[in-house]
Amino acid sequence: QILWVGCAQYTAGYYAPLEAEGAEVWTLDFDPAAAVWGRETRHLTGDVCKVDQLFAGMMFDAVICNGVLGYGVDSAEQQRAALKAMAAVLSPGGRLLLGWNTDKLADPVAAGLTAELFAPSPFAGLPARVDCEGVTHIYDSLIRLG
Repeated sequence: QILWVGCAQYTAGYYAPLEAEGAEVWTLDFDPAAAVWGRETRHLTGDVCKVDQLFAGMMFDAVICNGVLGYGVDSAEQQRAALKAMAAVLSPGGRLLLGWNTDKLADPVAAGLTAELFAPSPFAGLPARVDCEGVTHIYDSLIRLG
């Protein structure tokens, strides 16, 4: 079970290949207009800070949250709430792939916003943090503690 948070035209092509490998993808976006880019029949519109309420009773093996922090989930308090809510729907040992931009917000990992809930963890031969050269985008691969 994978939850993809933040839907756009460029994300729509990823769901089918993941499902071809046995995953079941669910999507979430705050903007109702983004539903067209979400997973048909498995998309919800809502606030990532309330993802634990929106997906009550569901648990995911992975959460992909890209382009959300700094794009509506801006303050440290909002980020903390989003991370806590995502941890609540993520199985212990489950993976959070967190994409964020250095020009939009301070480093959430360095700020300690992930420390109580997640630990950095390499994935697929890549380090726990991947800095996308030439742009401000960072990907952090994290494992849910507990």
